[in-house]
Amino acid sequence: MKRSICWAISWVLLTGVWAQKYNFVNLNVEHGLIQSQANALCQDQQGHLWIATMGGISRYDGQHFTGFSMNDGLANNICMTVLADRKGRIWIGTQNGLSRYDGSRFKNYHFLKAPEQSEVSSLAEDQQGRIWCIVKDKVYGIDQGKIIKADLPEDHHFRQVFADHQGQIWVCGPEAPLYTLHQGQWQEIELPAGDKSLHAPYRLYSDPDHNLWLLTRGGVFRRRRGVYEQFNPPGFAETVKGRIRRLAFDQNKNLWLGTQDGLYQMKPEGIRRFDRSNGFSHNVVTDLFIDREQQLWLAMAGGDGVFRYAGDTFEQYDESTGLPAASVMSICRDSAQQIWVGTYGGGLARLGKQGFEAVRLPPAGAQRINSLIADHSGHLWVGTEGLGLWRYQQGKFTQLLNSKDGLPQGVVLNLYEDRAQRIWIGTPTGIMRYASGHFEQLKAYNFFSSCFLDLGQDSLLVGSTRGILLLQSDQNILRKQPDLLRKSTVICAAKQGSKVWIGSDNGLFLWDLPSNSFKHFSQKSGLPSNIVYNLSVSKKGIVYAGTGQGFARLVHDAKTQTYQIDNFSAMAGIPNWESNQHATLIDRDGSVWFGTTKGLFRYHAYTHKATAPPTEVILQSVKLFSKPLQAGQWNKGLSPWYNVPQNLRLPPRKNHLGFEFATVSLRDPQGMQYQYRIQGLDSNWSVLSNNHKVEYPNLPAGKFVFQARARNKAGQWTPKVLNYHFEIITPFYQMPWFRGGTIGFLVLLGVAIQSIRVRLRLQRKRQIDRLRQEEQEKVRRRTAEDFHDELGNKLTRIALLTEILQNKLGPQQPDVKGIVQQIKENAVQLYGGARDIIWSLNPSSDNLFEILTRIRDLGVDLFADTGIEFSCEGILDSYHDVHVPIDYSRNLIMIFKEALNNCLKHSQAQAVTFEVMPIGYQSWRIILRDNGKGFHLENIKKGHGIDNMQVRAKRINAQLDFALLPLGGTRLELRFGLKEKKSAPV
Repeated sequence: MKRSICWAISWVLLTGVWAQKYNFVNLNVEHGLIQSQANALCQDQQGHLWIATMGGISRYDGQHFTGFSMNDGLANNICMTVLADRKGRIWIGTQNGLSRYDGSRFKNYHFLKAPEQSEVSSLAEDQQGRIWCIVKDKVYGIDQGKIIKADLPEDHHFRQVFADHQGQIWVCGPEAPLYTLHQGQWQEIELPAGDKSLHAPYRLYSDPDHNLWLLTRGGVFRRRRGVYEQFNPPGFAETVKGRIRRLAFDQNKNLWLGTQDGLYQMKPEGIRRFDRSNGFSHNVVTDLFIDREQQLWLAMAGGDGVFRYAGDTFEQYDESTGLPAASVMSICRDSAQQIWVGTYGGGLARLGKQGFEAVRLPPAGAQRINSLIADHSGHLWVGTEGLGLWRYQQGKFTQLLNSKDGLPQGVVLNLYEDRAQRIWIGTPTGIMRYASGHFEQLKAYNFFSSCFLDLGQDSLLVGSTRGILLLQSDQNILRKQPDLLRKSTVICAAKQGSKVWIGSDNGLFLWDLPSNSFKHFSQKSGLPSNIVYNLSVSKKGIVYAGTGQGFARLVHDAKTQTYQIDNFSAMAGIPNWESNQHATLIDRDGSVWFGTTKGLFRYHAYTHKATAPPTEVILQSVKLFSKPLQAGQWNKGLSPWYNVPQNLRLPPRKNHLGFEFATVSLRDPQGMQYQYRIQGLDSNWSVLSNNHKVEYPNLPAGKFVFQARARNKAGQWTPKVLNYHFEIITPFYQMPWFRGGTIGFLVLLGVAIQSIRVRLRLQRKRQIDRLRQEEQEKVRRRTAEDFHDELGNKLTRIALLTEILQNKLGPQQPDVKGIVQQIKENAVQLYGGARDIIWSLNPSSDNLFEILTRIRDLGVDLFADTGIEFSCEGILDSYHDVHVPIDYSRNLIMIFKEALNNCLKHSQAQAVTFEVMPIGYQSWRIILRDNGKGFHLENIKKGHGIDNMQVRAKRINAQLDFALLPLGGTRLELRFGLKEKKSAPV
């Protein structure tokens, strides 16, 4: 059967049948809206809602408003209409022209010479991206920034320009024909048959099936395949009051009508009217808009701002719908399947077809109901404050307990029936129990008891101001519980399989019975409040909690073995009102009833619709050390909409960045969960949470990408990941060239330092050697002088005395004269040897020239008057600069003195040659040759001094060789060298 036929058959006015308030959320100036008189609505590509008002335009992201006015460049503060084009730009029709906002600045268009004559009242975009508008009843277009005027008759006054689902442009007016732009030509379209003045449309719409709908003074028409049909089901004209100003279709193709007298929804099962009596407003609806999340938004005149219809998920009941008092303390369903509500101050109420009706207890006066239960027989038990305990059966109330029966002050705090069909009664000073028709007091427990829960055979959990008790045979068998729970006041409890949920004034506790372990949930975990007043568990294992600031739902995630907490906030159409203890009930259809201090709510869990996936994650700010960056401040400009720096390159020490990001959701922004990371720094995504702000202090140098993604409660992720590229410039001291150069520099510096240290050490050693040498030379000089003065004088005196003695001796004593002669000769020889020692001790003899000259002089003196010719070759003046160590001079003199003596005594030679030859740097060869008879080393006696000569040669690291010459004679060769060049003494 066609939908229109269903409507025609089944339509009834449902407003009187459903006596509850609907879930409209009102947003106004106190929430941040720029002005309270709203004219038009639209949604941009990122999901923001734009609201044109009489005082500027506002952008709404689901949580915050951002306002724009003439101070920001808007053409005029009186905004009549708004449009978001395909490029993401916002067009605003104002009283003084058209404004275009690209996220950074406004550009204004004026169509007539006087700006005040350029009022723009309607906007549309065609398939070519051209913007069309109504300016003072005339049609204009904006094509690539140029204003064009439509070629339409001048005598027509148009009210609206409209783009259908294909982007085809239509224009209409209540006193003008209907025109459309087709292939660049304006064509007049035939109107519905009848009075043209009544059927000329003042507003056009397109339904989900792409049919054109016309609002006219003569009614509502639908144009399908070129054929008009009037929308006028039975009772429509009588039910819908006021002129229809706006029209919209939701995802279920239900028709919404905004009028001058409220809002109407048309469904196959009937029509509902929304006005002030059931949660809406009686003011004029200026615009209707269905957003991407299939929510209805309404712009309102008269200072009502905007409304959002939260859907049929919640019903609200209060005193205006029949409740005798606003504060609902308890809820239950009796054997007749009637809902009973206990209020604080208004007594009982029962839900009927026309809403709630009050049911009074027999006593007069204020009736404060604390607890209600229906027992196994369906009888209603009523616990009151001051009026004791009552039972309702067969339409009659019976008082069972009061203060005279021992009930303290006649107060019943809570009631509970266990599996043994016993009734437990909590009082301010203890516990009472009803079984087998008798009441008894458990005297062992004289404290405030707040709740009961049956855990098994003869096992009952009792909530108190000191945590929980577990009674078995009236004995507390619970020995251990968490300290926080023990210090808390337990308010409620509910069982979920082998787990027990415990609500307290310190949050929610989950007790796993098999493992005897506890888990704690609080506001930090996502609860709306740390005070949990009531708990209920559905058949599907969903936990519902009424708290001090609204309701929460806990759903177990089998994959992560965690509980996801969803809060029903004002965005869901529910104020964050305080719940009441025990005021919860899961109905037969799965709906959940919550009692609060300001009314009763019913949550239809089964009405949850498939949610749209979240849109992209938007980067809303990038801050350096918690401060926003200016354009050109280490960037190449700011992006439109949120002024995020582009191509950000920061100096090395500017490395403390903060990022703020969000996904725009107009339905449930608080339900979005985010993950983020910096690619190149974080290996994994962050933990999924509601946090959409993050700080990164002390970022290292490098190129990075900040990434973020979002997931809604349905587990749907954003289709794209946010990627924001930025760079922390690497400091020069971390560059490879600098590191390599530094290493090289340090190596060279080390080498230089070591070289300097060695040089200084050598210099210090040379200085010490020089000082030591100078000291040695002083000692040698002094020794030579002392030795010469003492020993030389004494030997000279001995020689003179022996000569005197020899002269005085006569010839008569020849043997005595021989002895004296020997003494004289020994003294002379000793003096000659002493002169050599004294010469070697003198520092002036420590150069090669002096040594060689000394040897030459020895040879000249030795061979004088002997008939042996002595010659010397190779002694150069440059040898003055060749200084030799202290022991060289003595040993060289003694070696060649011995060799010269041997030549004189044993060689029988006629010629002796002494020759000096250099053989390399600081190396020499000294040769002594004679032309005598020669000798063999093995035939020479030790007394000849050959061994002493070899010993002395070794002392100066010299090599001494003897050889017989082929033509006769002997050749002695001494080769020696100096380790380093000696400098002259200073």
